[in-house]
Amino acid sequence: GDAAAAEGGSPDSTAIAPAVRDEDLEAFLVARGGDPETAAEMWRQTQAWRRATFPIARTEAIERILNSGRFRDMGFSSSKPARLVVIFDAKWGSFLDGEDEQDLISAFLIHFEEQLARTDAQGVYSIIHVATGGP
Repeated sequence: GDAAAAEGGSPDSTAIAPAVRDEDLEAFLVARGGDPETAAEMWRQTQAWRRATFPIARTEAIERILNSGRFRDMGFSSSKPARLVVIFDAKWGSFLDGEDEQDLISAFLIHFEEQLARTDAQGVYSIIHVATGGP
C-alpha cells in the first residue's frame, strides 16, 4: 500500500482516501463502460495528476484572472436535482489579452476546484458549464 506508493509503485485499494464517495467511484465506472479494471486505472491516473497539480499558488496574476469575469459562478439551479451553473466567458476574442496562458489554465483549475467543493458541500453532483463570448 503506502510503501509501494512511496517508492513510486501503484498504491493498492487500501490507499484510497476516506473522502472518496461512492458517487465519485461510480462516475469512473460509468466513464469506462462498467469495466472495473479500466475504471480503477483511470481513478489512479486522476489521483496521480491531482497530486502533481494541486495545490496551485494563487499569484497576483491568477487572482486578477479569477476576478476578471472569465470564470463565473451563477449559483445553484432551482431544478430537481439542483445543479451548479458556472460560466466560461471567452471574452469575444480577448480571453488571452494581457495574460499568460499557464496563469489562465491555473486560474481555471482553481475556479473549477472551488466549484467542485461547493457542490460537495451542498450534496450536488452535477454542474452545468456554459461557454459564452466566443466566435
